[in-house]
Amino acid sequence: MKSEMITPEIIRVVQVALQTKTSFKNDEIAYEIQDNHQHLLISIQVASNVGTSQSVRDFKLIAKMLDSIIPRRSGEYTWMVNFYNKETLLDSYFGGDSDFPDSGL
Repeated sequence: MKSEMITPEIIRVVQVALQTKTSFKNDEIAYEIQDNHQHLLISIQVASNVGTSQSVRDFKLIAKMLDSIIPRRSGEYTWMVNFYNKETLLDSYFGGDSDFPDSGL
């Protein structure tokens, strides 16, 4: 059995980073551990009045921050972040595959 890549400590570090380095509040962010603790799905609710070009820049910065925090594995992604406005998916990024470190960003 594989060891857990997505541990409570990793989630805590991600939570602190998102709360201190972004404008999103804790109740706007949801976390889901998947694939036997090998993958973390993060969903972030975005206000409807957020400007498009600024949002894309902010989303990419958040994705790069997550990529620097969450461990990598070979041949599989370890994280994905989805940005929503209510039910509408605005943008999505993923990463953590050490074989393709820049894919998904």
